Amino acid sequence: MNLTTLPRDLSFWDQFAPYYEQWAACSGYHQPILHDLASMVEVGWRVLDIGAATGTLAIPLASLGCRVTALEPSRGMREILLKKIRELNIAEIEVVPLRWEEYESREELDLIIASNSLHLFRGGLLEGARKAFRHKPAYFCLITETEGFPIDFRAIDAIADGYQFLYIKTIETRSLCTDESALELLKAYVADSSFLSGERTRLSVLWWERQDHSDG
Repeated sequence: MNLTTLPRDLSFWDQFAPYYEQWAACSGYHQPILHDLASMVEVGWRVLDIGAATGTLAIPLASLGCRVTALEPSRGMREILLKKIRELNIAEIEVVPLRWEEYESREELDLIIASNSLHLFRGGLLEGARKAFRHKPAYFCLITETEGFPIDFRAIDAIADGYQFLYIKTIETRSLCTDESALELLKAYVADSSFLSGERTRLSVLWWERQDHSDG
């Protein structure tokens, strides 16, 4: 279940980081997601953010009182994230320079969140989600664009052993493709750029809860 032809090459994401940060800061893309998160998380939660990029979710999660491990292999993305952490004097975020396939958590997690990142996992979105469930967080939140990408979420739910599916929410938001410089860089790296069109895109936000957690 590899959904896109976006490159796994870290040099691309290093170059792309400034465009991503500029777009994320002005697009409002993540606001519906953050509204959703604010209604779900609790102070003190231990959160793993897979593919944290420049901190679009990690920093707000820390401001909500969570202790966040931000997993981000791109040096360009990390540099921007670390700069923001220093400027905002945030102590609740640990930045880890690893891919998801290279990382194993040693602590019990309240939430694993993956926003537009698991399709870059070596085994694709399905295997990336399988690893998340294997870590047995109390909750798993998967966020992925679905505009132009047919996804059978039932296949993911089928591997969620020991988890109860809570809900799926569809959000329409501003596309990354509205930034011309970012779009040109994407087209230079993406073999099939047919999906890079349109000012609006759709996101699906899915939540699962570990059954023994909900029973307690």
